[in-house]
Amino acid sequence: MGDLADLAHVSFVNTEFLEKNGLTPKNVLEYFYTSPFYLHFGEGSLNEQRRRGLQVEAQAGSHEFVLRTANEDAKAGVVETSIFVLQRLQHPATSKETFYVISGTIYKAPELSELLKSSIGQSAIGATSSLAFGCFETKNHRRIYG
Repeated sequence: MGDLADLAHVSFVNTEFLEKNGLTPKNVLEYFYTSPFYLHFGEGSLNEQRRRGLQVEAQAGSHEFVLRTANEDAKAGVVETSIFVLQRLQHPATSKETFYVISGTIYKAPELSELLKSSIGQSAIGATSSLAFGCFETKNHRRIYG
């Protein structure tokens, strides 16, 4: 799989799994294991070792995927309106990546630094455009310079 930045633009749905098994807190990790996100991060994870039948415990530096939370619809198995939050933890319990499963579609949550870069970039573009066109907007009124 490509680098980590590529995953920010990926969403994944396994229709066959959803039709056959539905989606609940009990099987959401099994569903996640079918995704390219797991293919990227999963090798060597505690989850993968356990799937292979090994008895392993968390140790410093090891990582695993965990279900953090689910909305009530997810707990009831209503795929269409379900929301699950999964995280990859690096032990001792440091959150690495966060993933959302929303209505059966898996997304990688953007990193805070990505959000800030995007926000700052959009602000700079907006400010440049405003200055170029001689106008500036404040909360309560708009000024036009001409």
